[in-house]
Amino acid sequence: HSFNLTGQDRPERATGSVVTTDFFAALGVQAQLGRTFDPEQDRPGSARRAILGYQLWQRRYGADPAILGRAVNIDGEPVTILGVMSPRFEFPAGGELWLSARFALPEHELRPNDDPSHDRGTHFLNVVGRLKPGTTLAQARAEANTIIARAKKQFGDDEEFSGAAVIPLREDL
Repeated sequence: HSFNLTGQDRPERATGSVVTTDFFAALGVQAQLGRTFDPEQDRPGSARRAILGYQLWQRRYGADPAILGRAVNIDGEPVTILGVMSPRFEFPAGGELWLSARFALPEHELRPNDDPSHDRGTHFLNVVGRLKPGTTLAQARAEANTIIARAKKQFGDDEEFSGAAVIPLREDL
C-alpha cells in the first residue's frame, strides 16, 4: 500500500503494509526501538497502531525516540506509533511502514462501506506463516489443499479457489 503521512511541515507518501498482529512474530523479528503489535490490536474497535521502518523514522521523524506512543496522521487517521524496525528489516521489499489490520472496521472515513474482508474476488491478501516444528513442507501443502477443498465446498467451485501455493519464503523472495 501507499500511505499519506501528514501533520508536519510537508506531506509524504510511504510504502507499507497492513498486517495482522502476529506478522513480526511469524518472521521472528523484533522492533529495534519500542515494540511490535499485541494480539488484541487486531480486534474490531481497537485503535490503529503502526510500526515505522528505520529509514522513515530517520527521514521524517529525525530519529526521535519520543515518537513512540505518539499519534501521527496516516491517511487522515490518527495512528499511534509503537516501534521502529531495524535498518536491515524491509519486508515486503520497499516496506517502511506497517499498520495493524483491524479488518472488521472500515479502513478510512472516506470509504465507510469498504470492508474487503468479505470479498473473495479481490485477492488482496498475501499470507506468510511459520511451519510448526516437525511439520514438513509436504504436510503443509496437503493441509492447504484440504482448506481449499473446504472453501470450494462452501462457496462453490470457481477460479477463486483453484488452489494454494505453499512456498518457502526464501524461495519466494
